[in-house]
Amino acid sequence: MRLYGERGIHGALINLSTYFGDTPGLKDAAVSAKTKVDAEFVEMEMRKEIFDNLVKYRASLGSSDISEEHKKCLDRFILNGQRNGL
Repeated sequence: MRLYGERGIHGALINLSTYFGDTPGLKDAAVSAKTKVDAEFVEMEMRKEIFDNLVKYRASLGSSDISEEHKKCLDRFILNGQRNGL
């Protein structure tokens, strides 16, 4: 779950730079960085061992171990992994 949070913060900064950069060089660098971050994120999201660990963790949770919001987020990660063939 930490990966999504970091991507959100850094992704927002990169996205802002692509739209509001002062110079064309800054905009080009931001687009290049966004492409690299997105590629790394997809690679991390598609790792089978990470997906398997998320599924095991979800199965081991009790009714009050984590908040409903965190459960929904975890379920979304698992559903996305299943949709992507993991």
